[in-house]
Amino acid sequence: MSEQLPSVTEIRPHLQPKGPARVWLPGVGRRMDRAYDQAGRDLVIMALKEKLDYSDLARSPDDGLRYEILEGELLVTPAPSLVHQRVSKRLQRQLEVYFEAGGGGEVFAAPADVILTLHDVVEPDLLVVTDASQLSRRGVEGPPALVVEILSPSTRDRDQTLKARRYAELGVPHYWIVDPDARRLVCHRAEAGRYVASAEAEGDAMLEVPGWPGLTIAIGELWKPSPLERRSGLIATPGS
Repeated sequence: MSEQLPSVTEIRPHLQPKGPARVWLPGVGRRMDRAYDQAGRDLVIMALKEKLDYSDLARSPDDGLRYEILEGELLVTPAPSLVHQRVSKRLQRQLEVYFEAGGGGEVFAAPADVILTLHDVVEPDLLVVTDASQLSRRGVEGPPALVVEILSPSTRDRDQTLKARRYAELGVPHYWIVDPDARRLVCHRAEAGRYVASAEAEGDAMLEVPGWPGLTIAIGELWKPSPLERRSGLIATPGS
């Protein structure tokens, strides 16, 4: 029988994470420490980093999940629902007509990295960039002109609290929150490091967006059943 090597706890007790467990991945958010056991064998010790950065995120697996870091903490989100994706696609089309037709900006949809700081890298559902110097091979460098998050059961609290706070602190001037369940869109603008609601609409209303002359969002278009659903008689609900 082969001799069992000492555990990480036996060699490096101080490397063990303290407090509530964090979500972390093989090869992501770890550092390499070298140590030796009593027999002189060379051991590689893997330990959690105190704060994750972009280099950790760049090694995340391609498994259909969304990996982000805020203030160095890893956030993992499951794949969005079809209703979520439909709302995102329809809002993206309306934003493209306004920003891209006249060359005033470019619209991107997740997955696309937005690198706000070394320890804050996010993948908003939608974003608009109006400064071409922010576009790089890595993604968008710095705060976009507009970030849009579409609420889902797994992100509702985070999008309205943690992300809203961090986006405002890091200079994202406009933040929109779309709620498919309530069929509502709320536009926020940053003032003194926090967001205030500048406009909102729900149902089938037309929303005129302050700050961008001529930008009007047809809210009702976001919630309509697809032609395929209408033809088949199967209508997906927002929570599905």
